[in-house]
Amino acid sequence: MRTGLTAAAPLDQRLTADLLKSRAKTIMEGLVNDHSDPTFPKLAPLIDASAVFTHSDWPGNERDALFKFLSGLTAEMPRFHVEIKDMIAEFDETGGQVWIFSRITGGPEGDEVDSVDMMVFNDQAILIRSKDVQRAISKQ
Repeated sequence: MRTGLTAAAPLDQRLTADLLKSRAKTIMEGLVNDHSDPTFPKLAPLIDASAVFTHSDWPGNERDALFKFLSGLTAEMPRFHVEIKDMIAEFDETGGQVWIFSRITGGPEGDEVDSVDMMVFNDQAILIRSKDVQRAISKQ
């Protein structure tokens, strides 16, 4: 299984479920849990600049708009955190998809939500689209 942050899967490496899951985990945890740099320099090469992110029923945002939104969100909610519970991946020669089931904590007023994120990757394992659906669990 490939690890680390690289711009794309090498041309000589075929997509695998493990590669896509690793990439999805890196992106998800980097966006939510890593509050060290609001510009997300380690994640930018893994996400196409025109990738569209749709959150529940909000209109979609492209990568840089998402980065800006999340940097403000994590500044306001420093305990914002995701814990990935399970992932499923499928792929073919054109790309792949990963579904992530997770628990997000540290929201406003201690909110907790279950989240299902559906990520779509191109044939170079670059994220090109993501949509999530969330359900409130509790307030702490």
